[in-house]
This record gives sequence, C-alpha cells and structure tokens, in this order.
Amino acid sequence: MILNLKQTDEIINNINRLIDLSEKLKLTVIYITNEFPKNSLANFMTKKAVEEGSDGAKIDPRIKVINSNFFIKHKMDTFTCSDFEGFLIKNQINHLIITGLDAENCVDKTVKAAFNRNYKLTI
Repeated sequence: MILNLKQTDEIINNINRLIDLSEKLKLTVIYITNEFPKNSLANFMTKKAVEEGSDGAKIDPRIKVINSNFFIKHKMDTFTCSDFEGFLIKNQINHLIITGLDAENCVDKTVKAAFNRNYKLTI
C-alpha cells in the first residue's frame, strides 16, 4: 500500500485540530478502527495492514485521544458495527463530522451509510 506521508501528516494534524475544537465545544469525539480477522480475504488483499491485533489496526499514535469512545469495524462502512449506531442513538447524536485517512473507501462508505440513515453530515 502506497501512502503520501506528507499528506498523511497534514491530515493527522488537521484531525487533531478538529479534536481540540470538538473538546472546546463539548462535542462527542468517536474513534473508529478497522480490523480484519486473521484468515480473511480482506487481510490477503491489504497485505495484513489492518489484521486483528496488529499495530496497523490501532489508532495512529499521533492522533489525540480524549476519551474511550472506541469502536472496531470489520468492513469499510462504520455502520456495520451495530454498537456504533447504538451509541449515536443512546447519546442523541444526529450530526456527524466525519474525517479519516482513507477517503475513497472507509470515509466514503460511512458517509453514504450515514446519509441513507438521515444523519446531518460534515465531511
């Protein structure tokens, strides 16, 4: 997998600024990680980049963590994690600010799923 490291650093800095602003505004910050089971086809396709239990399946250590609102997904769409949507409902969250490094895959799939569920979105 080829990454633009300069762009990744900039995105992580922007995410941290967004977390700081969310904290000041008392908005709920939610962290999502992606991991695939050890013997899955997805692991083969991603060269085990986010294999269950691996460092690649963890939140990047440069990301500022301000709470324990962590959810693990096993597919690109975060809404496939039922605990995630349950958390949104329980906490009466209806506007999502979505960010991430994989815009053409995970972010895109999650945005489409949120839109189909009538969440207000900022991307």
